[in-house]
Amino acid sequence: MSDLIATIDHNLQHGAADPFFQRKVMYDNVPVEALQEFRRMSGAQAQSLLERLDKWLSQHDRDTRPETGGTGQVRTGIGIYYFEEDIAPPKPSGKKS
Repeated sequence: MSDLIATIDHNLQHGAADPFFQRKVMYDNVPVEALQEFRRMSGAQAQSLLERLDKWLSQHDRDTRPETGGTGQVRTGIGIYYFEEDIAPPKPSGKKS
């Protein structure tokens, strides 16, 4: 969580001059029935992206590849998180028993 807060703070302090990537996708009227598929799909695609980025970073990390060279020492990465929130109680179906 501290990395997300630091990214928000950086973007507030530096504005458009040097922004860090910070995005989300969200809709506020999705039916409960769609959640299972979205969880599955978002998890699979997020995992795939993180694996590709991990592979790239591992090729540039001097702990695992000392021959990489370069100057300075920076901690960098990207975080992805899932969220959901009930907005309103379920509406009655209108059927009478």
